[in-house]
Amino acid sequence: MTLEAPRRIVVLGPPGSGKTTPARRLGARHGLPMFHLDHVYWRPGWVAAAPAAFAAEIARLAALPAWVIDGNALGTIASRLAAADTLIPLDAPA
Repeated sequence: MTLEAPRRIVVLGPPGSGKTTPARRLGARHGLPMFHLDHVYWRPGWVAAAPAAFAAEIARLAALPAWVIDGNALGTIASRLAAADTLIPLDAPA
């Protein structure tokens, strides 16, 4: 049996759990683009994206053929999980 390399990876965990480091490493290892939800949510000048625009952008990213997406944004988790082939849950350090 041959296992296929992951193509759509969600890295999920609370603030401080270290999501970005493994997300970057996974992206580099598998040649996948990496998207950090904070970069999608926060616009220049630390202005939050409108909820509809944020959800639309997450749906657009989730529809791409390959990616690693890290971040919480539980209000938009459904589109990411529906498209993902791999979920990596992290917990905050003790």
